[in-house]
Order: sequence, then structure tokens, then C-alpha cells
Amino acid sequence: MERRGQAHLVGPLALLGAIAFWGFVPVATRYLLAYFSPAQLLALRFGLGALFVVLILATIRPRLPPRRRLRQTIALGMFATLGYNVLLAFGIQRIEAGTAALLNGTQPVLIALLAAIVLGEHLSKRMTIGTLVALVGSALIALTAESGFRFTGSYVFGCVLVLLTSVVWATYSVIAKPRFGPEMPPSSVALLGVLCAAPLIVPFGVAGTSDGLGELTWPGWLAIALLAFGANVTAPALFNIGLQRGQASNAGFMLFLVPLIGVSSSVALLDERLAPTHVIGGALIIVGVAIATFSPAWLVLLHLRRAPQRAERPSADLAE
Repeated sequence: MERRGQAHLVGPLALLGAIAFWGFVPVATRYLLAYFSPAQLLALRFGLGALFVVLILATIRPRLPPRRRLRQTIALGMFATLGYNVLLAFGIQRIEAGTAALLNGTQPVLIALLAAIVLGEHLSKRMTIGTLVALVGSALIALTAESGFRFTGSYVFGCVLVLLTSVVWATYSVIAKPRFGPEMPPSSVALLGVLCAAPLIVPFGVAGTSDGLGELTWPGWLAIALLAFGANVTAPALFNIGLQRGQASNAGFMLFLVPLIGVSSSVALLDERLAPTHVIGGALIIVGVAIATFSPAWLVLLHLRRAPQRAERPSADLAE
């Protein structure tokens, strides 16, 4: 019984691990864009990420799909990896981080809606209320950015690119979920996606990266490691594991925590100002996620704690 309860926690813990990595992406990206162009940063992320994948395949030797599922696995991984990261890298340089956070905040909503339509997942009242509460919190954080929305061609194009990343990730989550299993291990989708996408990305940004690398101090190298090894490889693998073990809508709700971690890390690492609305928005996000996803994992723990007491009652009655 205890092992079964621990197994129920693997999914939520995997999702939290992915969110922790992704939450630091805006801070690391903003720091590194002072040294590299978006194309150069993508080349570093995918080049080093591919080397990391090769190391994992050679040492840990994770389970890979059989040959008949290999093409489908690679296609799914490349769709998520290229579709999300390339669009985001070129979109976020045209808009403020707050606007990007607001647009990325649509991911959980899109995942929940698509999961209900395509996978037939039930969108309960509790999930709907939690989504709305967390979405309001995300909007509060995003709309208190230093500058507002501008109706220029470049800015609108940047917004479209960032919004498309939400569409891509929601589509991927719903398509990939029913395909995960023994013949398509969730971690293999992330690993093979990065490995096969690297040759398409690295040639376009490798020129000039050595100049930026020569100027980096240890925080810059830490930021590169976080993006290449954490956000590019480890986080997608953890998200896929969490996605396989629960509803797609529940996995999507956890993405509301990304802007919360992003704002907190910006304050701690970049000395950015924490506005009162950020605190209120962060609290609303936590409350919304708790409303939508709190009960299942904790009910398992409560059941396990009460189970031994219930098992002892029949023997006591027989003794009487």
C-alpha cells in the first residue's frame, strides 16, 4: 500500500521538477541575451543539450522505443522541441517579459480545452474554478510589467509567435499523452527530440558564439547549463512522465507555476522590483493550482494513513 501511494506521487513530483527548471528560463534567457543573439542561444542550448543526451544514452541507457515506433517518437519530440523553443526565442525578443508571461499563461487553458475535446477528459467544476483563479493571478503578474502593449508590427508579430508556442505545447500534450507507454517511453520523446533537432538548429547560430563565451562569467555558464541540460532535456522528460501518469489537463494546470517561479527568481537573481500585485498574483496562482490539483495526491496519503487503523478493527471485534 505504501509503495502504491508513493507511485501516485511520481507524476506530481515529476511535474514540479519540470516546472522548477522552466521557471528559471526567463531569467537565464534575459541574462544571456546580453551576450548572444537568439539564434546563437538556440545553437548553444541544442548543441550542448544533444551532447548531454548522448552522454545519457551511453551511460544510463534509458529505455528507447522499438524500431517501428522510432519515427513517431522522433516526430513528436521534434515537434515539441522545435515548435516551442524556436518560436519563443524569436518572439520574446520583440515583447516584454510580462506580455510573454500572459500569453504563455494560456497554455493550461488550451491544454484543458483540447484534452476535453480530443481525449474526452472531464473538466470538473473544481478544475474550471482553479483555472480561472490561476489565470487571473498570471494576468496580474504579467500586466504589471514596466511597459505596456504597443501596436507596432514587430510587437504584434512577437505576440503571435509567443502565442503560437502555447498552441504548439497544448497540441503536443494532447497528441502525445495517449501514445506514451512501453513502446514509447515518455523520457525517450524528449531525449530523441533534442538529439534530432540539434543538427537543424546549430548551423544557423554557431557563428560568433565563441566571442560571447569568452565574455561569460560563472553566472553565465550556470545559465547556459540550466537552459541546455535542465530546460531543454531534463524538464521535458519530467513533464512527459507526469503527463503519462495523470490527466493532460492536470499536467497543464501546473504550468501556471512557471510565471510565479520566474518572477521570484527575477527578484532574487536580477534584483528586479517585486510589486504588490506580483504577491497577490502569485498567491492566486498557488490557490488556483491547489484548487485544481490538490486533492488527488493528498487523498491518497490520507487513505494510506487511515488504512492500517481500519485493518485493525475487525480483529478487535473478533477478540470480543
